[in-house]
Amino acid sequence: MKDVKGDHFQGHKTFSKLNHRGVSLSVANQLPSTKLNELENDQLDAVFAIITTRNEKLLVGAVYVPPENQILMKVFLQTLEAVHVFCRNNDIKNMLILGDFNARHVAWNDHTTNKNGSLLYDEINQSALEVIAPNVPTFKSRNGESTIDFCIGTKKAARMNVSCFVDTTVELFTGAPIQGHFPVTWNWNLLCDRENLKFSTWDLAHTSWLDWANQLESLCLENQQLLMNDDAGEVWLGLKSILSSNMTAVLKKKGGN
Repeated sequence: MKDVKGDHFQGHKTFSKLNHRGVSLSVANQLPSTKLNELENDQLDAVFAIITTRNEKLLVGAVYVPPENQILMKVFLQTLEAVHVFCRNNDIKNMLILGDFNARHVAWNDHTTNKNGSLLYDEINQSALEVIAPNVPTFKSRNGESTIDFCIGTKKAARMNVSCFVDTTVELFTGAPIQGHFPVTWNWNLLCDRENLKFSTWDLAHTSWLDWANQLESLCLENQQLLMNDDAGEVWLGLKSILSSNMTAVLKKKGGN
């Protein structure tokens, strides 16, 4: 995956050329963040960063563990222990790790438990961590539904969770409409100075969409080489670059929070 960058976000990523997979974190620019390369390893799809809030530091992570892979689940559990050590050594009290763990357990609202779920459940109990999981399934397939996308955190960080929402009405892009992940949105009450979180937003109500369409067509014609690639990922990156340029050129901004 590529960094997700723009007016509002700083991107942190890791990508495995061996597995052709990766994970990323996007953090608001108003929240200073630093990627933690020392917590990464070649086996696990995971990225970690420190976010600095008004009074404290928060360690955040994004993780992917493949289905039915106990070896990589054990690698994650070893990484989780390294995260604990890092937090202790750096006096970090808050930690949140979100991801697709492919770990099923009745303790976090699934209707069954698999081997990855058992391994993770045992570690969480021993480490005094908490799982913040939706109360509805996050994945749908021909074989049924499961809750495999959730968050692991320290008790203090878990108490900052205000809500968790799963959009089960959205089209499932991967294998739609038969199989795919539902988007999960968490709302956290972080200890940050909200007065300093000033965002500029697009003024969509006063945008000329005819100008936007004409400008987009012109940019696509000027940058055809970006869109003529056998690699779908590269085509998407080219289109994203064109869309970003078009938004900057045509859309107006307005201040706000």
